[in-house]
Amino acid sequence: MAWLSGAAILLITAVGSSVFADEGGLAPLIKKGYVRVCADPDNLPFSSEAGSTPGFEVELARLIARELGVDARFQWILTWVRPFWELKRGECDIFMGLPPIARLKQSNPWIAVSRPYYTMSYAILARADAGIRGTADLAGKRVAVDAGRPAEYWLLEHGLERGIYKRQENVFRGVEIGEAPAGLLPFPIAMWMSRDKPGLVVIPLAEPSLEIPLGAATRRDDGALTEAVDRAIDRLLATGAVGEILRRYHAVR
Repeated sequence: MAWLSGAAILLITAVGSSVFADEGGLAPLIKKGYVRVCADPDNLPFSSEAGSTPGFEVELARLIARELGVDARFQWILTWVRPFWELKRGECDIFMGLPPIARLKQSNPWIAVSRPYYTMSYAILARADAGIRGTADLAGKRVAVDAGRPAEYWLLEHGLERGIYKRQENVFRGVEIGEAPAGLLPFPIAMWMSRDKPGLVVIPLAEPSLEIPLGAATRRDDGALTEAVDRAIDRLLATGAVGEILRRYHAVR
């Protein structure tokens, strides 16, 4: 389940130099001049190695680094293979897009996650000719879903027929070619994949159990960086820079 904005740059530039540059705990980072960020090279709309369309998490990571008074350097990894192994080993300092939930922290006590910069929801991706306008219209229909994701269990709990696929792009493809009249996908992925495809519609789901808050992860023992990232996200949310980036990638309604 993958960046710099002109308006966002203006917002950050207007406030002058980093508010964190004088914090002693960040002195080694400031001296080095950059922070390392793990990201997937081919995971739009979240992240991409492509300079023209880097993804909203890459753009946000760059703004966070700018708030810290340093540059962002990216360690490109396949996040679906080993989500945050490099972060644990110290090969990067920040990993974008993890939920600040107790279960994650209990199973990974070495990790810290910032306040959420984004809450990701799910959506129905449907063929325009299927007559689907909401969840009530899914009854009696095969609904494509990625195996093991929260949406699969939601369909099971609601007694809806599941068409199980492996990987989200295959869910999308299943709906596109008519193997299923509808599927469930994270809202930003459904919006991104369906762009320029008039035969498909995206219907946002107002379902709290399928809402996933996402923050920036650091190592707990990097206390100064963890606190600084959290404060940077606070500031970027307050200025509207986060929302501006998310809207450009159609990641919010």
